[in-house]
Amino acid sequence: MWSAPVKQSGLLLDVDSDYFGPSTIQVSKDGIRIDSKKLGITIVSHAPDWSVVAFNERSKSYYEATLEEWKRRVASRTGGGKQNVRQDIKQTGKAKIKGQDVKIYRWTDVRTRYGKLRSTPTITDLYAMQSELVPKQAAAVIASASDLPPDFGLPMKITRILKAEPKPKVVLDTLKCSKGQIARAVFFQPKGFKRVSSEVALLMEGDDGEMDSLMSDFK
Repeated sequence: MWSAPVKQSGLLLDVDSDYFGPSTIQVSKDGIRIDSKKLGITIVSHAPDWSVVAFNERSKSYYEATLEEWKRRVASRTGGGKQNVRQDIKQTGKAKIKGQDVKIYRWTDVRTRYGKLRSTPTITDLYAMQSELVPKQAAAVIASASDLPPDFGLPMKITRILKAEPKPKVVLDTLKCSKGQIARAVFFQPKGFKRVSSEVALLMEGDDGEMDSLMSDFK
């Protein structure tokens, strides 16, 4: 049986991203919790098995998947996946974001998610924090939304240079970050919720406005 202190040192972040929208994140060695206002759901994952549970407080429903299943499903909805060929991945520098040391990685996507060559490559810059407070499994829950390798660390900022955009597009940005004591209990879902078959079914339990907005983003 998994045993850990009731509270551990961790990080509390306010972020904004294309996929999760304005969100709060709590992360420690015990687990990760993402409260997404845009999706209307909470996503949690914790040691030791790091399965991912997304639950909807309003409808009292939840969806559960292994970490690998979660990464595959989210990547497929956000344009990532195994068909996406990456080349020339390299560290280009270091920086600080909200007081945290980050490494900057850049890579070029020369193919679309369907395997076709792009006329103009998509260039992605990842600003990743590598901290002993953030296990790679926790980083993977967020990184999967942009098809990123969790070994690089916790994404704090992601920008992409796209053909149609005159300036790099900010895909994810950290607005606040602070250290604190985080209760292990926040990484568990409430009891008494009904299970649904997929994360889309979970989202459909929300209001129509949220669902329309989400589907538009997926397109």
